[in-house]
Amino acid sequence: MKKYYSIDLKLSSIIAAIMFVVASFFLIFNQTNPIFLGLFGALFLAVIHGGLNGVALGGGISALSILASIWYKVNYGALKVTKAMKKDAALYAAKEAEYNAFISHIKSYMILYVLGAIALAFVGRYIYLKLTEDDRDVTHFSAKSLTYGAMFVALGVAINTLRVGYFSFGGFPIIYSGMVMGPINGFIIGAITDVLAFLVRPSANAFNPLFVLTSALTGFIPALIVKLAPGEDKAKHQNAFLVLFAIAVGQIVTSVLLVPLFMTILYMPQGESFWAYFFLKFGNAALKQLTHVPLYAFLYLNTQRVVSRQFNFNHKKQAD
Repeated sequence: MKKYYSIDLKLSSIIAAIMFVVASFFLIFNQTNPIFLGLFGALFLAVIHGGLNGVALGGGISALSILASIWYKVNYGALKVTKAMKKDAALYAAKEAEYNAFISHIKSYMILYVLGAIALAFVGRYIYLKLTEDDRDVTHFSAKSLTYGAMFVALGVAINTLRVGYFSFGGFPIIYSGMVMGPINGFIIGAITDVLAFLVRPSANAFNPLFVLTSALTGFIPALIVKLAPGEDKAKHQNAFLVLFAIAVGQIVTSVLLVPLFMTILYMPQGESFWAYFFLKFGNAALKQLTHVPLYAFLYLNTQRVVSRQFNFNHKKQAD
């Protein structure tokens, strides 16, 4: 049980704790719509924080940050009034009633959310240890791996909105991080990149943890496929067919299937047919990935040939 509750106050753990506190507070307090997405996002971060730093530190910090965020929102939060609400009194009244109901709920069940954060931190730690117990290359975040992870997160956030004509490159740093640092790190880096990208450049829609999941899976799925494929590790990462197949599966699951599905569920205009709207989004995403998948594979194969001579991303100490 020591691996679950021990506290290791390394600089990397302290930096991670600060990042999770800030992200949790932002998600809850700055949620523009009076719905539970921000709170669910903070609870999702508790899973990741618990997985990385254990229940004592990860769960404790997550619980305290959620408690403080809810208290601050209850006492100092206010309904964000949009232009549409100013023009439509009925809409304003409905949104105000929804917001007040939300505030009343989180005030009444505050302690349950705090305990839930601790429980989810335990779940995250359990999953993390189970996934890494037989893997000599994947350990707790060392200072070196945290540095590499932070580098990929920063790169992913920086080019999140980069476009060169029809092409976008937002998913490539996440895919690359998973391929070279392992599926667990790819999942974590993808999730954190999506959250920080939203903080830096919020979209017109409210934050939604469903898209954090798709970003996390973008880093997880290709890396897992390559990891499970037979053969020597270096040879697998130079196998063009395997890399292309792994990236294709990852992009089909996330960008072609899950993202259109979530877009349809969350943002489908009233009166539209569910399947018509879904297949429209699905078709556009599929056409886009016909060019993006080979582009990402080409970039990975050629970048890795050069970078692997200078960096060994998986050279880490044995886990305790």
